[in-house]
Amino acid sequence: MSEKEIVIGAGAGLAGAVAGGLIGYQLGYRLSLREI
Repeated sequence: MSEKEIVIGAGAGLAGAVAGGLIGYQLGYRLSLREI
């Protein structure tokens, strides 16, 4: 792997983690609203 590929892979992984975190946060927020 070249350095450019490693940087792209790391960026994609970080973007995926952020997107996953936002989706999880929204799901958890909606579930907590339903419980009240």
